[in-house]
Amino acid sequence: MTALRTLQRQFAAHLLTDDTTVAGAVCTTPGADAATRLGVYAHAYRQRLHEVLAEEFPGLQALAGEAAFAGWTARYARERPSRHPNIRWYGAAFADWLREAVPAQPAAAAMAELEWALSTAFDAPDLPALEAGRLAALPPQAWPALRLGLHPNLIVLPLAWNLDAIRRAADARITPPALAAETADLAIWRQQRRVRYRRLAVDEAAVLAGMRRGLPFGALCAALAEWHGMDAAAPRAAQVLRDWVEAGWIGGLDDGPIAV
Repeated sequence: MTALRTLQRQFAAHLLTDDTTVAGAVCTTPGADAATRLGVYAHAYRQRLHEVLAEEFPGLQALAGEAAFAGWTARYARERPSRHPNIRWYGAAFADWLREAVPAQPAAAAMAELEWALSTAFDAPDLPALEAGRLAALPPQAWPALRLGLHPNLIVLPLAWNLDAIRRAADARITPPALAAETADLAIWRQQRRVRYRRLAVDEAAVLAGMRRGLPFGALCAALAEWHGMDAAAPRAAQVLRDWVEAGWIGGLDDGPIAV
C-alpha cells in the first residue's frame, strides 16, 4: 500500500471512529496543534452528514425533536459510515438502522421509510404513463377482461400513524400534530417534477391492491359493488380510474408496457 493510501485510510479512520493514528502526520502550527486541526475536519464532516439527513428527513426531526434527531445522526455516522461516493444515498439505510438502534420507537423508523420513499420517488426514472385517450378508444366489450398495469414509480406504503400529517407540517414549517395511531395506505408518486403523496380511501386501496395482483377490471368493479352496491359501483370505478389516469398511476394495458 502506498504512503498516500495509508495516510488516506488513517485520515478516514479519524473522521469515522476518532482513531488518532493520523495525528503523527499532521503538523502543529502556532495557531493550533494537530488535535485541534484534525478536530476541525472531523466536526465539519460529521456536521455535513447531519445536515444531509436533516434535509432528507425533516418529518423525522419534527417527530423526534432536534436533540434526539442529532443523537441519532451522530450514531448513524459512526455505525453506518457512508459507502457510496454520492452523498445523495447516505440516508438509504437510515430507516433500517433506526429499527435496530431504537426499537422502542417504531414510528421513527416508519417516518424515515416514508421520507426515503418521497426522496426516491423524486429520482425515479422518467417512464410514460397511460393516456386517457387509450382508454377512451377501447370498445365496451373489452372492459370486463381488461387488466391495467400500475406505473412502476408508484409507491404505496401502509401507515400505522399520522406520519403524513407530521411531514406536511414540517414542509410548511408549522408545529406538527402529536403522533397518533392511524391506519391508512399512502400513495407516493412524482408528477410534473413534483413528488406528491396522499392517503387512499379504503375501497380505493383495495382496488389498487387487486390491480397489483392482476385482477381484470370486471373483478375490480365487482369488489366495488360489495362496498357501494351495484348502482354505485360503476360511477365509483369511473371516478377512481379517472383520478389514477390523471395522476399517472396507470402504466399500461394488459400488464404490457406502453410503447414510447
